[in-house]
Amino acid sequence: MNGEAFELLASYDLFPELYFSSHSIDNITENFLVRLSELLVSHNFSSSLHAPFVDQDIGSPDDALRERSLNRLLRTLDVASRLGSQRIVVHPGYGDVASEADYIQWLQRATEPLKQMTKQAAELGLQIAFENIYDSSPDRLYQLLQTLAASNAGICFDTGHYNLFSQLPMQDWLEKLGDKILVCHIHDNDKSGDQHLAIGDGCLDYTPLISWYNQLAPATKPVMTLEALNRKDVITSITRINTWGI
Repeated sequence: MNGEAFELLASYDLFPELYFSSHSIDNITENFLVRLSELLVSHNFSSSLHAPFVDQDIGSPDDALRERSLNRLLRTLDVASRLGSQRIVVHPGYGDVASEADYIQWLQRATEPLKQMTKQAAELGLQIAFENIYDSSPDRLYQLLQTLAASNAGICFDTGHYNLFSQLPMQDWLEKLGDKILVCHIHDNDKSGDQHLAIGDGCLDYTPLISWYNQLAPATKPVMTLEALNRKDVITSITRINTWGI
């Protein structure tokens, strides 16, 4: 737990998106949860939580991996509820599968465990936001949401991943998924890698996102999460996002 990072966020009236690795979720202790919960409450934080994604595939053809992945996600829901989080960001797990046939098979295997997860999340009052990773278009995420048909399931639109892997105009993504976007991960890159640079230090044009966000009703605006990698870039991103008028 990084108290200095929490102090930085509090000074800008922001709150954290907490991340737990697979190892962390598998080995988390009651004492750690109590201490972290106390720290969040003391800062009056309303946190989000990012689920494990390494060694995770809830649509894997390997039964053991699929079951282990589901159990970790269910455990993550419990942790989120304990910490007072309102939403969880999840990497869907289909990765960079090339063919549509492979994706459909993945989705068929993943549907029931994902429905179990969204059902438990709803019972805990939590939202699930599925994040674009290697997606070249919004179509697979859209199909995933249509298949689950869960009112508490939506999208985490990651600007850096979009910049790396999609050639479509950002407006196409916003039009297809816009009313389902619960979270935006905001970071930049120069298209050579997932660099998580400060806003404006890469080549991404945020204009469509700003225009879309500013026309939303306050109650429908997604959470904006800065994903810079160090204190300097966090402060730079905050300074620049303050010019957006959001």
